[in-house]
Amino acid sequence: MKKVYLQIIDPINKTSISSCDEYPDEYMQGPETSLKKFGIDYKRITGSSIEQPADILPMMPEYILFQGVVEGTSKLVTIVTIDIDT
Repeated sequence: MKKVYLQIIDPINKTSISSCDEYPDEYMQGPETSLKKFGIDYKRITGSSIEQPADILPMMPEYILFQGVVEGTSKLVTIVTIDIDT
């Protein structure tokens, strides 16, 4: 299973949203599906990601951290996908 943690912050409109969803390992569109719940198209986000293998820290699962901004908006997005089976 994979857990997708999502946070959307809009500093201009003073709003923030957080969510946590679980998806099966074979379902690769977890972050995209989580963003769609809030009306955000994954393709409109520009940013960078960091991928860490599980062996960096004992007991730490594999994860992917993505941070970016939704083009044409003031929405800042953070997505963390964690492999909860490791």
